[in-house]
Amino acid sequence: MDNAFLCGLGVVALLGAGVLGGWLMGWSRQHRLQRELAQLQSALDQSYTERQGREEAVQRSQQELQRSREELRQQQEELQRSQQEVRRRQEEAGQYRTQVTQHFTQTAELLQTLTLNYRVVYEHLAAGAAALCDGQVKTLTPETLRERLLAPPQQGTAAEEVVAAPSLVPPPDAEPPLPLSSQDPQNTEHV
Repeated sequence: MDNAFLCGLGVVALLGAGVLGGWLMGWSRQHRLQRELAQLQSALDQSYTERQGREEAVQRSQQELQRSREELRQQQEELQRSQQEVRRRQEEAGQYRTQVTQHFTQTAELLQTLTLNYRVVYEHLAAGAAALCDGQVKTLTPETLRERLLAPPQQGTAAEEVVAAPSLVPPPDAEPPLPLSSQDPQNTEHV
């Protein structure tokens, strides 16, 4: 029995060595696998952190894009309002120019009518003076009229001034009286 016992003991020793070797190999492999798993978990965590960083960057970019779009929309609305304001002001300016043109056209027409009426009144007064004053009416030249208008007033009665008034009217063939104001006489030619 000794052989059988020794054989059994050898088998048990071999089995024990095999179990112990297997356990050591398993422990070593488990330890290596745990390290690899820890490395993989660390890489996965790092990848997850990078992914979150990219997602946050994408969200920030999307928010920035949304803000830019909103600012662009506001600027476009402001540009449209400005363009509408410019068009409105241009229309107002056009209407104003039209009104000014109409005003001065009507003024020129009225002054022309006034000039014609003045000439008719002058001719009436001249004809009446010639017929009623028996040739006592003196014709004044523009130079004589200017001298009388610029001369200091004389002491006289209102009746003398009324009698003398018809003589101040220039004849129809004479040049029109020069303006008394400081305006340029050439400005009155268009009337």
